[in-house]
Amino acid sequence: MSWAGWLYPTTEEHLQRLLTDPSAFVGHMQFATDIFKINKFRKEITKLAEFILKHRKHLKFRIQTGSTLFYGNKDMILGLVSNFWEEWIDIQTVATYKNRIPKPNTVFCKRLPKGKYQYQIYVKKNLHNILKTKQREDLWNYLSQNNEVAHVSSEQLRDFLKGTSDHAWEGYFYIKEEKMLTPIYMIAPNIIHKILRYIQI
Repeated sequence: MSWAGWLYPTTEEHLQRLLTDPSAFVGHMQFATDIFKINKFRKEITKLAEFILKHRKHLKFRIQTGSTLFYGNKDMILGLVSNFWEEWIDIQTVATYKNRIPKPNTVFCKRLPKGKYQYQIYVKKNLHNILKTKQREDLWNYLSQNNEVAHVSSEQLRDFLKGTSDHAWEGYFYIKEEKMLTPIYMIAPNIIHKILRYIQI
């Protein structure tokens, strides 16, 4: 799904706009090649947006450069494969023994995000209305000090925390270990919307 990046940002509001408002694609058309690719894959983009909106509560996904990963139960993933047969690459299953059923906001995986991060922290919407300047600066200094500590995947969130943008509608970043969450709670405890924990098996 090399075209899945055009779903970004993957908020419900934006995905709904992709289905109902043709102008929602305009922001992605910066170059002639973008216009060509979006027009070529517009049907697939809107089809995936509709699928995510319909099943969002029972589906996890991660859009990466050149590929997209989905997490869900057997029926959900088979339905996804049926809808996007030409894009399907591989399926990996995880044994769900009684003593290994994940807790809420916990994901079993064969590989941790970026190969090492155990926690994915989603920030609240309209972060620019929540964080004070000093909090933003302190948070960025902590998250950017070392990629062994954290990684900010969202370009929009990264630009806001760096101070090169005045707005951050939402986004997420990764933290390597649980103990590294403590400074975030100390710097900006009111920004966290949700935390996902990844367990490698």
